[in-house]
Amino acid sequence: MDAFAVQRARTVVLRSFAPAGLPAIGVSTAVAATRLGARRGEAALALQRARGVGELALAAVRLLEAAPAALAGLLGRWVVSVR
Repeated sequence: MDAFAVQRARTVVLRSFAPAGLPAIGVSTAVAATRLGARRGEAALALQRARGVGELALAAVRLLEAAPAALAGLLGRWVVSVR
C-alpha cells in the first residue's frame, strides 16, 4: 500500500469521529439542561405542595412540562428511524 492510501485511510477514520461525536454532545447537553430544569422546578413544586395544591393538579403541571421534551424525543426517534 502506498503512502497516499495509508494517509487516506487514517483520514477516513478520523472523519468518522465527528459525525459520531456531535450527536453525543448534543444529547448530553439536552440531558444536562433537562436535569437543571427539573432541579429548578423542585422548589416550585415544594412550594405548591406547601400551599395545599392537590396531587392531580401537580401531576397535570408535570405532564404539561414534560410534553415538549417527549414530543422532541419522538421526533428525534422518527428522524433516526427514517434515515
